[in-house]
Amino acid sequence: MVGPAAGLSGDLHGRQVAVAAVLMARLYELLKERTRQGVDLGAILASRPSAESLREESLAHFGPLVAPATAQQIADFAVGKHMPADRLRGALGPLANDPWGFWKHVGTYLRPSAQIVDAYRRGGVPTRAREIGIPGQWLLSALRYARHIRLRYTVLDLAADLNLLDEFIATIDQEEG
Repeated sequence: MVGPAAGLSGDLHGRQVAVAAVLMARLYELLKERTRQGVDLGAILASRPSAESLREESLAHFGPLVAPATAQQIADFAVGKHMPADRLRGALGPLANDPWGFWKHVGTYLRPSAQIVDAYRRGGVPTRAREIGIPGQWLLSALRYARHIRLRYTVLDLAADLNLLDEFIATIDQEEG
């Protein structure tokens, strides 16, 4: 989305989706590993950013990259997904109260990242951002801010709400660096 403003030529959308699918499968694996004993909802709620700080972060990132109206819309999306504390407590309740049941249910929809990578490699499909011309710093930025651009709750939002998005980004940074 911001490639043209960054001077990146980009690649075919399907190839971008392939790389993202591998990354998101890996994110699910990290979330499962870190939450298998449950989560501390009190700590999560106490450390989460305010809706206004999300707006400011979004505008600071997207402001220089897209038209002002688009940057404002993206910031509105980020704020629109910021759940009130009681709603977030309810949404994360299954993960806090029954993590094994949560992951058993969610796991029926997931494939291991290694399985996805293997299938892609056999088909000649890219599995890493650098294979499609995305520099490491832009990949890390995309992982941090992609959740802002749509008004739907994604695994990136879940990772951020669980205070695990930074850990995931740091893991990717070490591999891409």
